[in-house]
Order: sequence, then structure tokens, then C-alpha cells
Amino acid sequence: MAKRIEPWEAAVVKDHQRISAYKRTLHPRTRKHFIPYNEYEDRPFGLKWATAYAMDELVKGIHENHKDAAKVSLPLPEMSRSQIDAVLQEAWLKHYPVSIQLSLKDDFGRYLDQINGWFHGEANYFYFMIGSKKVLWEDVRHIQLVKEVKWSNIDL
Repeated sequence: MAKRIEPWEAAVVKDHQRISAYKRTLHPRTRKHFIPYNEYEDRPFGLKWATAYAMDELVKGIHENHKDAAKVSLPLPEMSRSQIDAVLQEAWLKHYPVSIQLSLKDDFGRYLDQINGWFHGEANYFYFMIGSKKVLWEDVRHIQLVKEVKWSNIDL
């Protein structure tokens, strides 16, 4: 929708149109085109940005792979089924989260990352639940309570 011109603005608009027409005759617009002077033709702008995003993902992937390759998970002492059961019972009664190291290893012979979560008392002969994840009794190597330090505890 065109802007409505008030009567007192008409003279200014006409002057502006006349000046713009005068400038166009003095400085006509030329078509812009690129002439390669050294046989180098730059990529289109959209392709540059797509490459920039891909490079960012690539660099992030390299950093994640480096962190994964550099991690060292030391084996914790192996616990018996009764010791594991006692820790789970205390976690359930006192509402503590647990940290579990499985006896499973990855392709490079390193122990898998620890599983952290809450035990809500759901267990049977074959497995128990940590959050919504099933953990087999025979896969557990070590389990411990995670006692969180309150933010209000200040050591002076």
C-alpha cells in the first residue's frame, strides 16, 4: 500500500523525484559483473555458508573423538551381589543417586562410562532399574552412592 502524501509534503516529494531523476542521468547504473583476472572463480555465497556449517560440525566431531580417545576409566573393585544389594537398598531408603561401573568393555578394552541415576526399588532376579534403564545383575562391577554436596555448605 502506497503512503498517502499530505498536501504540504507534495512539493518536497516532487523536488526529491526531480533530484533523483537528475542523479540517474549523471550517474547511470551499470551492470555489475565479475571478470576473472587470474582464472579464480569464487564460490557462490550460499555454498560458502554451507561449507562453514559443515566445518563447524567437523571440528566438533574431531574434538569429541579426541575426548573419547583420551578418556581413561580405571577399574573399581569388584563387588558381590549382596554388597550391590546393600548399596541399592540404602539408595532406595535414603533417596540417594547411584553410580554404577559395568564390567563390560568397549572395542579398545576400556570399561564403559559409568551409569548415574536413581534407584526406585524396581528389581527382579535378572535385572534392576536405574531410572528407565535396565541393568543386569551380572554386568555390575561396582556401585556406589553419590552423596551430593549442598550449595549452602561453605568451608571457611
